Amino acid sequence: MKYGHMNDSAPSSTDAAYESVHTEKSSSTANTNLHFQCVGLDKVDSIEWETLFNDSDSPSNFYHRQFVFSAVKTWRELGPLQLIVAYEGSRLVFLQPVRLLNSFLGLSLEFLEIPTADRIEPLVVSSDKDKILAAYRAFLTDSLAPDFISGRSLTTEFADLLTHWFQNASQESQPGGTGWLLSLPKSMEIFFDNYSSNFRHQMRRRLRKAEAAGIKFRVTSASESEQDELLGGALNTLRNLHGLRFASLGRPSFFLKPHFRAFHDDLVSNSNNAGLRLSFTEALYNGRVVGSLYGTRFNDSFTFLMIGFDPDFSEFSPGHLLIYHTIVDLVRYGVDTFDFKCGGEPYKQRWSDQRYDKVNLAIALSWSGRILRWFRKLAHSRISLNKKKLVG
Repeated sequence: MKYGHMNDSAPSSTDAAYESVHTEKSSSTANTNLHFQCVGLDKVDSIEWETLFNDSDSPSNFYHRQFVFSAVKTWRELGPLQLIVAYEGSRLVFLQPVRLLNSFLGLSLEFLEIPTADRIEPLVVSSDKDKILAAYRAFLTDSLAPDFISGRSLTTEFADLLTHWFQNASQESQPGGTGWLLSLPKSMEIFFDNYSSNFRHQMRRRLRKAEAAGIKFRVTSASESEQDELLGGALNTLRNLHGLRFASLGRPSFFLKPHFRAFHDDLVSNSNNAGLRLSFTEALYNGRVVGSLYGTRFNDSFTFLMIGFDPDFSEFSPGHLLIYHTIVDLVRYGVDTFDFKCGGEPYKQRWSDQRYDKVNLAIALSWSGRILRWFRKLAHSRISLNKKKLVG
């Protein structure tokens, strides 16, 4: 999604000093028939949400309705969640999930960050984006009037826009990580043209070696299967492979933790009803799955979610093979972009031809907002410390 201006920093976890607040504040923008309001998560029709999702040019798939519902169902600390929405007449043209937290220090607004999500920004109808965003700014400043605004993993475009809007406020901005993208060709015949001769040689050697060993590949997807149990089975297989891989590295698999299990179980079990295009590219040896790549496709983009493989097959470079065969399938459907998401793994950089940066942003709009920002920073520091202890 392209915006006008933009910047970043701040934690987004709750603190005992805060209480959630429900608001019915709304506003109608002068000279337009746009109407902004805060509503409960269940107040927006699923078809309206999906239509807006498809009409928006947001680069992220994580504000798909099912992703939001599954996240709130899994991570209770994300709730109670509200939606800032805008209607133009009866048409939904804007949506952003937020948490509104009230305390004796004032109102805090947090943009929803689903764990492991990247490139957070609102869903906006692309045809009238400038007008809608201008009205959104007016709603934030004149109707909601928060003392503190925070967001993590924001797109640089959205963060820069907020920075520009509130340039007279006290702001803290920090890098949130680097992500990697690959632009896909229209045909696999020209796929390797943009890679080095060494990369082409290595990949063709890997493909020949896997073929000679009898390793085969298949794609199981929600759009092609009416049976949820097929996807559920593929998800469980991926978990086992991810656990094997991480055990070989002497590390615990975060993908096996209860919250991540519950989140992806809910995504898969609701995939067909929610219109989710989840897919698993699987490598098979003698009928047994020895590698799997899991992702989701919307419109012209594919988002990589997880990969795992049996370490006994490491000599075949199964990760590279799974990426390649996923790309083959995506090109068949005319998908334009493969989003590897953030991470410092060398393979992501090697496959990609573009990068993007995420931003963490904290804006204090009053003296009490500065104190709220300090509480948020302290809370986030504690969470980061606890994560390090668990890993260590």
